[in-house]
Amino acid sequence: MWEGLGVKRGAGVGRFKDGADGVTLESSGRRWNRFWRGRLSRAAGVGLGLGIVGLLVSLIPGVLELDESVGLGALFSLRGAISPPADVVVVSISQDSAAGVGQTKDLDKWPRRLHAKLIDRLASAGAAAIAFDVLFEESRDAEDDRLLAQAIADAGNVLLLERVKNEPSDVGVRERRVLPLRNFKAAALGSAPFILPKVPIRVGQFWTFGRAAADWPSLPVVALQAYLIHSYAPFVTELERAKPGVSAGWPRTDVEVAAAGNLESLVENIRRAFQGDPDLAARVSSALDRVPRQNAALLRVLLDVYSGEDSRYLNYYGPARTVRTIPYDEVENGVGDLDVVGKMVFVGFSETRQPDQKDDFFSVFSQRTGVNLSGVEVGATAFANLVDSRSLLALPMPLHLLLVLLLGLAFGVAFWPLRSGGALLGALLVIGAYASFAYWQFVTYSLWWPVAVPLLGQLPAAVALVLWRNYRDLARQRQRVRTALGYYVPTAVANRLAEQSTAMESSRQLLHGTCLVTDAEQYTALAERLKPDPLAALMNDYYRVLFRIVEEHGGEISDTAGDSMVAVWATAEPAPKVQARALGASVALIEAVETFNQQRPNTQLPTRIGLESGELVIGNIGSEQRYEYRAIGDIVNTAARIQGLNSILGTRVLVSSTTLAGLTGSSTRDVGTFLLRGKRLPVSVHEPLATARMAFDSSTLGLFAAALAAFRAGRWAEAHKLFVSIDLDDGPTLFYTALAAQYLREPPAVWTGAVVITVK
Repeated sequence: MWEGLGVKRGAGVGRFKDGADGVTLESSGRRWNRFWRGRLSRAAGVGLGLGIVGLLVSLIPGVLELDESVGLGALFSLRGAISPPADVVVVSISQDSAAGVGQTKDLDKWPRRLHAKLIDRLASAGAAAIAFDVLFEESRDAEDDRLLAQAIADAGNVLLLERVKNEPSDVGVRERRVLPLRNFKAAALGSAPFILPKVPIRVGQFWTFGRAAADWPSLPVVALQAYLIHSYAPFVTELERAKPGVSAGWPRTDVEVAAAGNLESLVENIRRAFQGDPDLAARVSSALDRVPRQNAALLRVLLDVYSGEDSRYLNYYGPARTVRTIPYDEVENGVGDLDVVGKMVFVGFSETRQPDQKDDFFSVFSQRTGVNLSGVEVGATAFANLVDSRSLLALPMPLHLLLVLLLGLAFGVAFWPLRSGGALLGALLVIGAYASFAYWQFVTYSLWWPVAVPLLGQLPAAVALVLWRNYRDLARQRQRVRTALGYYVPTAVANRLAEQSTAMESSRQLLHGTCLVTDAEQYTALAERLKPDPLAALMNDYYRVLFRIVEEHGGEISDTAGDSMVAVWATAEPAPKVQARALGASVALIEAVETFNQQRPNTQLPTRIGLESGELVIGNIGSEQRYEYRAIGDIVNTAARIQGLNSILGTRVLVSSTTLAGLTGSSTRDVGTFLLRGKRLPVSVHEPLATARMAFDSSTLGLFAAALAAFRAGRWAEAHKLFVSIDLDDGPTLFYTALAAQYLREPPAVWTGAVVITVK
């Protein structure tokens, strides 16, 4: 007549068993799966935390300097010195050269006719261009100045150094270029500043174009254009093809460039053409694809400089004197073959002994050799980087930060599940692998990958967290009982079980608790209709909803079986607040499942819930081969029977009167007394009004209570009349209407007021 009661058994899903033996709280397979799911989830959280912290730390200016000092320094040290391009030569003005040219060691006071002679020698030897890292701002001997100006003009390829001076202005401080003497400037091909930090700051970068709002080209850039002056006309031709009219007013040939002088102004105009048209570089690059590779190579060097970054990292070739250096006196005296044909020559102060160096700069190689690079060597290195397209490329900051974030996430996910030994070994492997990768990128592509934050920050932090977690896990092994049963397991029980360690013994603790059992109505039909994978995905989503609600209300998921779930709230003494939490969880579960079903109209899982409270025994059950921590008690089976009663009464949640004992403010209606199958004593059952399928007013509730009282008293005709008068599509009302009519025809032989459920 009615569907039987009980909880379905799902093949292979946990272990749920009704009867006097109680419920196994968690199978070993499920426990293992939950363990790893939880650990991977925490690993992802740890990794995300490491990534975010690393990202934020990377934004601190000092950290980038640390990476440059430690990480970049280590890469340079591993790589060692390499051969610089043969296109650049340094002529060193030094105290050793002073004796060779018959001058004092006051290098700034040398007669300028010496520099004039030097220019003549270099020009005669075929130097492509000559750049002086020496200031010529003040007049000296008139004849010497005339000779120098004449030599500069005759060579036609000399570049002079400018000084940048800070001056106060209405908006603070502004920079002003201090040009060489007028006659020198007029004779020179061009002039430009070359600004570097002061000692003891390590020089890691150089400006290609200006600083702040200025577009001034630096001396290495102007030197590059002077060196590649024969590539100027082809380059402008490609610019015109990409953007007609862009070169209006510019010199057309290298001869016109040399005749016009002020090469720095032309370089600045070309730079502004690229700044004013962000797509110009791409169009020129596409045009160069059609140019023979040998001819296009130098044009691409110019394209890279004019369209590239304002600031670049120096890719040092080695310590001082790595760039080929010719002493000043050897050039002056014509000693040997200078071998400067077609090369860029930088002239400046450069000593062989550190104490004598006039302008020196700390580089990544200084600590190893004890000798800093001179300013002219830094300028020559910058030029060599540009002409060789080998400037050191740091990752763009967005990509840098993304890499740090992803590395932190990877470290967390990879290391968090490991034990201490595995984490330490893994850290060594990661250091070797990442350092090798960074070194390969550095050597092959001149790319600088971040090293300090990942290897000195995030990786040690990941290992430290693993060590901490393992220590914490060892401490928490003595708390596993509390973890299994939730916040309300007595501390004494947990401590006693933890102390048992490997010497487990059978022990039990009598507790008071509330058991909640759920069942999904349409699971069997869905299992027949759906394939295993979508069915498993559906049930995972379903249980995720149920588990969250139970945990939010302080309960513990003790088992699942197919479409059924068992949750337990346990305390040392009866506690109405715990029963209230379980009751609140049942209401929240129904609301959450309704939302779940609304989102899945084709795969709905209407859910029924039963609750019972009372005593239960919790303890270690088993033998020395295997122990399980289990809850044993009648309330587990009774909750399952009450849950099944929902299918008979057409309700969703039913609660025993024992569960409601001591609670105040709980809105429920008495739906009868039942002698459930396998039970000796009847159970009074109530329905929470919040979970009823319809809203009831007070008069309807009063009428239902009167009808139920008449039914319990055995007044079948009166009960039937009252139930019929309710006239609502209400499950319990319809159930009692039919049952009262049946009892009118066939009264039960013995009537105690409890409806006997004979089927399961």
